[in-house]
Amino acid sequence: MVDQQTAAGTETPPAVSSRAGYLADLPTVLKILWTIWLTAVSVNVVVWALVSGTGGHLAYPWPVWVAGPYGAVLFAVSAGVVLFRRSRPPIAPPRPVNG
Repeated sequence: MVDQQTAAGTETPPAVSSRAGYLADLPTVLKILWTIWLTAVSVNVVVWALVSGTGGHLAYPWPVWVAGPYGAVLFAVSAGVVLFRRSRPPIAPPRPVNG
């Protein structure tokens, strides 16, 4: 048997979850800090790759010490901010003033 609501087309479509806006929830300060972190890690990995490539053997992977601790702290702070912002109740729209 076919459900009457489905046959009539009145059923609402399922919600589509999108991860495109995940980073959009971050404050500008955290976006800047993530950009600085990514730049510092990228420069260190490039220097490490050049040193390893020209030295003939793989050098100690010291960029991990640049990426790891600071990345972990940034991730923890970012996750905390996102969870805090998503747990707050939505702000009610302003009511019109009668007067």
